[in-house]
Amino acid sequence: MPAYFIKLHGRVQRVGLRRHVQELAQDLGLAGYVWNERDGSVHIFVQGEEDPVEKFIQALKTRRPPQYCARWSKLRPNHVQILSTSR
Repeated sequence: MPAYFIKLHGRVQRVGLRRHVQELAQDLGLAGYVWNERDGSVHIFVQGEEDPVEKFIQALKTRRPPQYCARWSKLRPNHVQILSTSR
């Protein structure tokens, strides 16, 4: 299953972005989490089947949170390999 870390820069905090990301991921059946960084950026970790993950990344580029003032200057997805899910 593909997994990505995505970092968003720009006006991405206090605009409803984390909830927006959660709803997009749930609609596509994806797992992951999202968190704010001290530098004002937002990190997203998302994992799932290839097609829904690609749709998720495309939706981040085209569908903005309800508070449209959210603008990101850079969306950088980095593919990561999950070696094991067992502990």
